[in-house]
Amino acid sequence: MSIKGPWCGADVVVEIELANSTTTTEREVKKANRELSHLLATLETPMSRIEIVQKRYAELLTEMKKTEREYIKAKKRADQLQKEKDASRSELGKMTTVKEKLEKLCRELQKENKKLKVRLRQQRTTPMTRC
Repeated sequence: MSIKGPWCGADVVVEIELANSTTTTEREVKKANRELSHLLATLETPMSRIEIVQKRYAELLTEMKKTEREYIKAKKRADQLQKEKDASRSELGKMTTVKEKLEKLCRELQKENKKLKVRLRQQRTTPMTRC
């Protein structure tokens, strides 16, 4: 959930999303705890309970390592995209500057061309004096 509006800054949106994420995580943890408690309650011997907990721990550890690797890949990708974005913005700025310079030169050239045309017309209309 995100709240948007002129009175709401980006910090508020991030806080709300973080709170929702935390709430979702808490629900998932409670559900996993209930499932584990139910599973352990069905077992009779302490050794079988330890084995189940150990197995679940190993699964969660594997999942956490996988998630960490995915996070690192995603972070590298985000960093790369940010660099590309910055480079693109820089290139856009340079292109804009070049475009402005070319437009200025074009205007100057058009003025000069207009002056030459006027001068040529004046020369054609005025009688030539021979020396």
